[in-house]
Formats: sequence, C-alpha cells, structure tokens
Amino acid sequence: MTKRTLDRGILETVGEQLAVPASNATANNITVFATRWGFGGLVIEPAAALRWQLTPKIHSIFLYDVSAAVGSRWKNLQGNANGLLDRHVAGDTSTLLDSMQTGDKIYIGTQRPHGGFSVDMDASAVNGNASTLTLKYSKSDNTFASQAITDGTITVATKTLSGDGNITLDAIPTDWVEDDLKVLTGLTQMDLPNRRLYWVELSISAALSADVEIEKVISMSQRASGATLGGGYMKANVEYTLNFSDDAGGLQLMAQAASSTTANVSWLKRDPE
Repeated sequence: MTKRTLDRGILETVGEQLAVPASNATANNITVFATRWGFGGLVIEPAAALRWQLTPKIHSIFLYDVSAAVGSRWKNLQGNANGLLDRHVAGDTSTLLDSMQTGDKIYIGTQRPHGGFSVDMDASAVNGNASTLTLKYSKSDNTFASQAITDGTITVATKTLSGDGNITLDAIPTDWVEDDLKVLTGLTQMDLPNRRLYWVELSISAALSADVEIEKVISMSQRASGATLGGGYMKANVEYTLNFSDDAGGLQLMAQAASSTTANVSWLKRDPE
C-alpha cells in the first residue's frame, strides 16, 4: 500500500534578494550564501538562468592557541560568542584571532571535500600585518599535506585577512580523506570531536594584528568557476522549492550567462514534528 507523506507545516520565512555573479566571474567574486540555522529549505526565483549547488556544512572549527596554558589551548570557534559559521548576524565580538601567532593553527572539518572558504571579515577589525596563509589537508597517511591556494582575503598587498574574500584551493587533493583530528595532530583534549571529518589546517607566516575579527566562514563548492561551475540548472523566472539536508552549509549560485543577475529567495523553517 502506498503511503502518502505530507510536507511539514511552515513556521517562519525570511526573504532576501541575492546578487548572483556571472559565469565568467573570477574565483574571488564567487558568492556563497550561508544556509540559515534552523531553516531546512527555500523557495528561489532567479531573474536569469542559473547553475546552483549546495556546499558542505562546516561541522567543527577550532583554534589551537599554542601560547595558552596546557589544557586550555583548544578554542571552539563554533559557539555563539566566538562563532564563525554560517552566521547571518553582523557584529561578531570574538577576540580569539587577535594577535594570532605563527605557532597557532585553525582546524576546519567537513563531511565532504570542498573548494575552499568564503570569508566575511568585520570591516573594522581586519589584519594590518604582512602575513600569508598556508593550508594543509588531511592526507590518507594520517598526516597533513600542503595544498596550494589562492587567498582572496589579501585585499591589501601581502596581508591575509585584510578584507572579505575567498580562499580557494587551486586543486582538490585526490588523497584527501576523513580522519580523526587527535590522530592527525597528535594532540588531545576531552572536547575535541571523535568523528572522522575532512580536515584542513590553516596557519600564518607572521603574527596578525591586535584586533582581527571574522564575521563568518562558509565552505565553497569543489567546482569553483567558469566551465567547471557544475551543479544543477534553474530556468529564469521560475520558482523552485528546495529542501536540503543538515549537511548543507551554503548555497552557491552562478549565472549561466556572462552577466550577473539576481534571485529572490524565501528561506523556510518547518515544524520539527
């Protein structure tokens, strides 16, 4: 006997118009829109034909502060006070990246490989020191290996995190695997996640400024731009309803044509029962 399943009722909606880059946009002009916490779907109406895809959710993000006391070196960047993930509220007051040192590391874990990160800085608290960013990924031999990146947050010469931008992987590693962060780092702390994730390690070449704050970080698709933008198709002036899994962290849109466009979006929060 066929069982009919009805959609759960809608509790809340939030509408916004999204600016969609052209198909020939450079990597740093690709825009990723964070999925809203608690909203499991959306209705979208593009003004022009689009390609679209959902990007992986960041499940864990930590700062390892080497100068902190033993037992207090792991800082969770996922909480409300220090949260850098999928945020739609401006004014982050986190100070955990202030004066970040060369021995400090940021670890970010996802359930799927990705193409890098879209970074939204607090415009009043950007890095002013000459420093470059290095990215490593969790390799199949339980170690971290270097991966070349293009750092679009260098909006002022030689200064990483000096403005908004995309940190994109120049290639997706073929030996990138899920692993345990404790195994990869050889470091332990009770509140580190035991789950196996695709990890990256971010480090810097020189200390950051005394006040550096990031509003949010969203993972990007493996297909970054141009002919490799991939994803599904959407026709112009047609409404599409999408429901997404808990692993979806962002919505990445790109026009099929070489001209930017817009898309009207209504985020949907449904009854959990």
